[in-house]
Amino acid sequence: MKTTIPQTLIAAAYAAVTLSSLTACAPSTRPGELVLPHGMSIATLVSKPVQREAQGGGTVTVEVGVIPGTLPAFDAPPGVPTVVAWFSNAGEGGKKEKRYNFKPRSEAEYELVLLNDGSGRTKWTLNEVNRRTLARTAHMSGHLWACHTYSQPEGAPRDADFKDCDRAVQYDSAMAKGADRKVIHFAALSGAGANSASQLTAAIWISCTSGCCSLGR
Repeated sequence: MKTTIPQTLIAAAYAAVTLSSLTACAPSTRPGELVLPHGMSIATLVSKPVQREAQGGGTVTVEVGVIPGTLPAFDAPPGVPTVVAWFSNAGEGGKKEKRYNFKPRSEAEYELVLLNDGSGRTKWTLNEVNRRTLARTAHMSGHLWACHTYSQPEGAPRDADFKDCDRAVQYDSAMAKGADRKVIHFAALSGAGANSASQLTAAIWISCTSGCCSLGR
């Protein structure tokens, strides 16, 4: 079942995201619709399709949805578990996405939840949501790491995407299978072709109070 976004909210989201795309860590994001499991109620979504490397070769289209809210911080965990993003693999040819092992959306979709691990760091968990039963199962987890660092304007909108970092981030080996683990500086990704190639295998990142954070171990 699709969640339809009113045109007025689409316009507002588009304007906000357009401003965020002026920063080094926020690529352009289009407003749209995200396929959600039946019964999932989210008032406003901003989403975009990203081509990702598929298991067994080729690519699949992963829809990245952003849940509106305040920016998270890698060193200031939220008081309660907070869903910040949603991932839905179109699964062309029945294929899974390679790096995060996302199943086709006919089987499951994935929500990114931030929570407090008790040590002062922000823990992330990707929950797999069964499309038939809506049951949630922890799929992968780790901690947020600083990815790109710059000053975020007050009230900046959330964003999510796949991108390599300009700072070293430790990734769990299970999440880096088949991915280029070299540290690639943002300046080297200024061309559209380079950026698209990076997105095929890069890690998930989200906008944070310090700039952007990557899903490290």
